[in-house]
Amino acid sequence: MREITCFSCGFVHQAPAEAQSSQCPRCSGYISLQDYEIAEAWNRRIQTRGNVVILKTGHVSGITIQCHHLTVLGELAGSVDCSGNLIIRSHGKILGKVNCDQLRVEKGAKVEFLNPVSARSAYIDGQVRGQISCSGPVTLEKRARLQGLVRTTSLVVKSGAKHTGTIEMVRPSA
Repeated sequence: MREITCFSCGFVHQAPAEAQSSQCPRCSGYISLQDYEIAEAWNRRIQTRGNVVILKTGHVSGITIQCHHLTVLGELAGSVDCSGNLIIRSHGKILGKVNCDQLRVEKGAKVEFLNPVSARSAYIDGQVRGQISCSGPVTLEKRARLQGLVRTTSLVVKSGAKHTGTIEMVRPSA
């Protein structure tokens, strides 16, 4: 079984792990559970509670991706709403708003967020430019380079990491 959040009403329910779709028991809304692998230019909206991978040859622009986990190996120029992890392993600018559970910018990645990022936690081991707001911890690994405003409940800066900008410590939400 896996936990699914309805796009329409936000109700959380369970669906079998092997299911391709589900129906919300509260509002009867359709919920796709399809996984996507994008290996070419893509400009159609994605709304699924499955996982999305943008491969090195993939280029997504001008759309919103709503999914569980999103892994970016190629190019992304759109908005992101992930109920799980957003993992970035490439270079580029993310033009739209980003909302995810955990943001991971991995070693060697270089990314610029042109709109605020909202996450529960962030783990950065690459180069990031932008505004990050976390309801939990932000961790800067030894190769991390972060430029911009950071709002967080706690900040872990490992030896060798660098932050340029403003840090605003906030209280954890109840």
